[in-house]
Amino acid sequence: MQLQYGGVGRNISEGLLRLGKPSLFITATGPEQTIQSILQSKDSLDGSGLCQIEEATTATYGVILRSNGEVDSGIGDMEIHDHITTDRVSKFKDQLQSAPIVCFDANIPKKTMHYVCEVCGEAQVPGKLIYVHLLP
Repeated sequence: MQLQYGGVGRNISEGLLRLGKPSLFITATGPEQTIQSILQSKDSLDGSGLCQIEEATTATYGVILRSNGEVDSGIGDMEIHDHITTDRVSKFKDQLQSAPIVCFDANIPKKTMHYVCEVCGEAQVPGKLIYVHLLP
């Protein structure tokens, strides 16, 4: 069994950081110590977009892989993404409107997705919805 830190948004932000292109990663997490360890490392993502929810748990996804690496089955708990609200994201409006591109995950509330698209559209910032398709 392995534990790997991930999430599409976090992976993209970390990849950009490794390429020397810092990014603002807006997310919600629970109070788990592992999250704090990740953010406190010297090569860490910008944690200013982090919203820690004490009564919730960080999103998790468990997957069973076949011997060839293909997904056999998986289960996820993404409920914490409901805390990524328009009120929360609106605190970063200036950063969103000055970004060269904005990506967001399809796990956030639809209202928040629409808000981000509206804000980016006002400033003509290209946006990209990252859609994660979970196999049935």
